[in-house]
Amino acid sequence: MSLLDNIQPQIQTISLWLHDTYAQIHPKPLHDLLGITGRIPDSNIYPNTALLRLLDNLEKRSDNYTNDIFYPNSGFFLNGGDIFNYLAKNIDHGVCDATITLVIISLRDIYWNNKDLLSPDEMPALELATEKSLPAFKNIFDYERLQDYADTIPTPIYQLYGEVTPYNVIHLPVRYFIESINSETPLQVNIADINMTIQLDYAAYDFWSFADKSIIKHISLRRECG
Repeated sequence: MSLLDNIQPQIQTISLWLHDTYAQIHPKPLHDLLGITGRIPDSNIYPNTALLRLLDNLEKRSDNYTNDIFYPNSGFFLNGGDIFNYLAKNIDHGVCDATITLVIISLRDIYWNNKDLLSPDEMPALELATEKSLPAFKNIFDYERLQDYADTIPTPIYQLYGEVTPYNVIHLPVRYFIESINSETPLQVNIADINMTIQLDYAAYDFWSFADKSIIKHISLRRECG
């Protein structure tokens, strides 16, 4: 064995913006998500009973989103930049040990561009994923039938169209997410399969609370999570 065989490839870091991601919070990481199939409509949607109930509840308490946004298979997401505010309002609702699943639409291309680092066993799954259309998201308040809610619910809610695969997602523990933002350090996730670190940057304005009309800068983990 030569010395070159012992040299490990240098870990690359790719910086992305947190507000360019879409997020859900669940007890466990999510890897495969199926949204609405077909093209995104320009203006109309016919909301089902569950969505109308969710919106009516949010309209009554728009300052305090409930975990119902992320009920199983809802297909609804918040912008990644809005998750810190969401946690500030819901940290006492049993989410301290939950996981944030972040959808990064461009991540699949990052995997593909570094596919030489993947094991041969993983290539068929990646190739299958690349045959699918990339997931897309639409602000539900852009739908004509839901525009009235935008006046009373200040934070956009996004609906998934298409399919999210394991090559579109990263995962962050809620505690790590809060600790990083509290200390104003970037969020980092290592993807060992392709020797890559994804760094999520953010700016103070990402944490503006329309309800409080101020920037949320800190969440007390010790007080809320023990």
